[in-house]
Amino acid sequence: MKLIINGFLGAIGFEIRRTGTPTRSMHRGLTELAKHIRVEGVIDIGVAEGTPELYDVFPASRHKYLLVEADPYYKERILELAVELGRWCSLARHHLP
Repeated sequence: MKLIINGFLGAIGFEIRRTGTPTRSMHRGLTELAKHIRVEGVIDIGVAEGTPELYDVFPASRHKYLLVEADPYYKERILELAVELGRWCSLARHHLP
């Protein structure tokens, strides 16, 4: 019964959960955080393949981004992310040309 109710509510953007339960996902945690603070810029340290939860909750259209990744292996992916995030993105250029 719980699955049916939560399935229906989830389809319209709601959920029922016990109060005081800890946040169990990065997306939910960031969403809760965004309700309580004003964010103008985001520093994503250890970007690697990217942090989609971060980009979803704090969209680049409203926030400036600084992407930081020390491992040059991820250089191409970070450059792709910079294009996806748009003009508000800066890259830490230690290993980038």
